[in-house]
Amino acid sequence: MAAISLNSSTQDDLPIISQWSKADIDPAHRTVPPEWWLTGNDCLLCFNVWDDQGIVFYARLEADRELVRVHIQFAPEEVVSRSRVAKALINSFPSAVIVGKQNGLKGIVFESKNPILAVFMTNLGFWPVEGTDDFVRMFDEDPKVVIPGEKVACKHLTL
Repeated sequence: MAAISLNSSTQDDLPIISQWSKADIDPAHRTVPPEWWLTGNDCLLCFNVWDDQGIVFYARLEADRELVRVHIQFAPEEVVSRSRVAKALINSFPSAVIVGKQNGLKGIVFESKNPILAVFMTNLGFWPVEGTDDFVRMFDEDPKVVIPGEKVACKHLTL
């Protein structure tokens, strides 16, 4: 697989973002204005992630208390395969860690109602936060192996 690259998301990306958000399985994603995903918005960082076949997803990083909250706009699965998404997530993860540490944050949090993504991310060391759809990984923790689908309380903070 070719290297993953992170690039600024620009006005040229609006048609793709709009198309992907309209096709999103989560109705809440369909109401987010496409401009929200563009570099230069009021957030830590917005970007798109590319592999050798093209754009894999759009990401937005925001400060949320002591954490970097990661928002991702995925393509429909018929456009970008799960394996491409998995590889891009793994390879772009260090960038989110760098941005978080540079901003004095202590970990990464994301929300997901997708059970397949949740299991994948728990295998990367994220922990489900009790009573929410959030998953957290603190920068100072080694990845932990958990039983897929196991629900545990986040031991570091209450969200």
